[in-house]
Amino acid sequence: MQTDFQTLVDQPPLKIRYVQGSSPTLVISFAGIGGVRNQEPPVEFFKVASNGGANHVLFVSDIQRSWLNAPGMAEKIVETIEHVKNNISARRIVTLGNSMGGFAALQIARLVHVDTVAAFSPQYSVDPEIVPDEVRWVYFRRNIANYRFRTMDRLPAAPTGVYIFQGGTPPEKYHWQRFPFADNTDQYIFPDFGHNLAHRLKQRGALQPVVSNIIAGRRRRVRQLVKANGGINRPSGE
Repeated sequence: MQTDFQTLVDQPPLKIRYVQGSSPTLVISFAGIGGVRNQEPPVEFFKVASNGGANHVLFVSDIQRSWLNAPGMAEKIVETIEHVKNNISARRIVTLGNSMGGFAALQIARLVHVDTVAAFSPQYSVDPEIVPDEVRWVYFRRNIANYRFRTMDRLPAAPTGVYIFQGGTPPEKYHWQRFPFADNTDQYIFPDFGHNLAHRLKQRGALQPVVSNIIAGRRRRVRQLVKANGGINRPSGE
């Protein structure tokens, strides 16, 4: 993995790193919680986000795992996106993330102009008052003093294109059945996969083509790839 990141923000619990590209596309990749509690979440989607160095990329790490709820975090992210967008004269902006990162990718797209969002296994909420039966991530959630971003009850509005990918297991359904429907949103369910959906797609060699086609705005091709890998449209009655 390329490691020559330029650190733009290092204000714990937020870190934002930048990798320069050559195209007018800016991708903002939000990290998930990672696999080690006491370590910073690792950079995710490096290869698919940068597309071999073509895209400019901001890698955003919420070190506290606050789901954007740390004071001032969302504002600083938006400020940094706007700064980089203006500096590179970006013509296309995409947010991308998995799990907590998917939640952040959706929420930030409600605060700043984004052309496309790709969210894998995002939570509807981690607020115990909203999802009392969600028992994962308790270690991190107990440190959230105030839930500013409580739910995904409102998705980013058109003309933003929204792609949501989720597994079909009961813990995942607990979240995706709460997401609203919207004309600008394609929500795909993979019945045989769980929360590790993005990893499973990567193992199958499908993650990169799916994300690359989302970034390029090829909606029809994304649908074809989803179908070929066992994904279906979210049932309208659920």
